[in-house]
Amino acid sequence: MREWNRKLVLQQIRSSGETSQIKLVKKTKLSAGTIVNITKELYKENFIRYTKKGASLRGRKPENFTLNPNARYVISVALFALETRIAIINLNEEILHKIAYPTKSRQGAKAVLKILAARVEKLLQQHSIPKNKVHSIAIAMEGSVDAEEGTLKISSHFGWNNVPVKDILATLLGLKTFVESENRAMAIGEYWFGAGKNTNSMLCVDIDSGIGAAFIKNGEVHHGAHNLEAELGHSLVFTNGEICRCGRKGCLEVVSSGSAMIKKVASSMTSERAKKYGITKKLSSFSEREAMRIIFQMAQQDDTVAKMVLKEAGYYLGLSIANMITYIDPEIIVLAGYVAEEDPGILLNFIQETYNQKVFLPDLRKTQIVKSILGENSVLIGGAEISYRDIFE
Repeated sequence: MREWNRKLVLQQIRSSGETSQIKLVKKTKLSAGTIVNITKELYKENFIRYTKKGASLRGRKPENFTLNPNARYVISVALFALETRIAIINLNEEILHKIAYPTKSRQGAKAVLKILAARVEKLLQQHSIPKNKVHSIAIAMEGSVDAEEGTLKISSHFGWNNVPVKDILATLLGLKTFVESENRAMAIGEYWFGAGKNTNSMLCVDIDSGIGAAFIKNGEVHHGAHNLEAELGHSLVFTNGEICRCGRKGCLEVVSSGSAMIKKVASSMTSERAKKYGITKKLSSFSEREAMRIIFQMAQQDDTVAKMVLKEAGYYLGLSIANMITYIDPEIIVLAGYVAEEDPGILLNFIQETYNQKVFLPDLRKTQIVKSILGENSVLIGGAEISYRDIFE
């Protein structure tokens, strides 16, 4: 009960911005004595700081205080097969320090996680942050994750199966560890702090080297009975075609993912066309984000192949999203990932056009399709929010 009361008070202080003991008594319905004891404890632990004396009709003026954003920190990690990003984030969701480096996932899970732990230790040392001020670390990964176990069940991106990420990192770093899928962490970030803020339900579609999705309703992200909900990239959109990384034919990822679009445009690129668009090296030698940026620029300049590839990708994305919406009917659809972030509106228009044609009862829906607000930081912010829930909820 004591821990529950403490979290309740912290949550109210966090949401209020500035408050007082009198206001906390009214909002939490806890006794004045309980509030006094908890706030004294929080002040000693540097969780809150006093700001000024508040107004009072009679008697002693109440002291106002706010949450100290640097009382604790969380480490948020976006662990992708190609790149790893690590951020130190304070209690105000501010990214204070961030680094990125190549993951080199072929080294294997244990080696990659050992390097990650060393990088975290070094980052904390560089910025003089003692580990006892770090509440926890949250890892968002590409693949199917059992968040409760903290295990990466399977990932075609990494080529890893049944990796106990939580146990490994908790042992290496000595920190409380949370593990979630990239798609769900991204959705959590956008729901609470981005394009989905102030909505009740949201579908977030992550379009990058693969395609994933996550559905949030009433603040809760859905996982499914087997932690496999919303694997949109592996929904079947045609009966044949190239083999997907998952080993099947006909997956959405084969036609609409960033890596698929880059592969198609790159295979058609002649030296003459490359010269026309100022491309000095093979498209496949750029990072996927840079390559997609070039493809969008080519489409804006009326390159036939680029426009055709984007139109095809947009059609199947629009069709797949329309099918999902028929089932779950959210208030908003948020497109995230590097493809959506680099899109000047071309792909979004193709998606919207198909969606409008294919969704069931479009005239009765007010569902908007919008782009991510947080951009590449959505995964890191979402990971931090997962950690914050352990502090405030």
